[in-house]
Amino acid sequence: MKSRAYFGRLVKDDNKDNVGILLIETINPDFNISPEDLNEDIEKLIIPHLKTMLEISNKLKEDESYEN
Repeated sequence: MKSRAYFGRLVKDDNKDNVGILLIETINPDFNISPEDLNEDIEKLIIPHLKTMLEISNKLKEDESYEN
């Protein structure tokens, strides 16, 4: 069985509250990028969109529970 590598980080909203966890898995034994560079790229490219999707999801869940 091949080794795998994982990178995980907390996703925080604008209030610095934890709203989720991002976990990246590769089938390679390591990433070809440093953790610092990977985190920087994730912060710029993914986190803003992920925060928006999580906020929308939470809002929809709140609205759904209000209807019941």
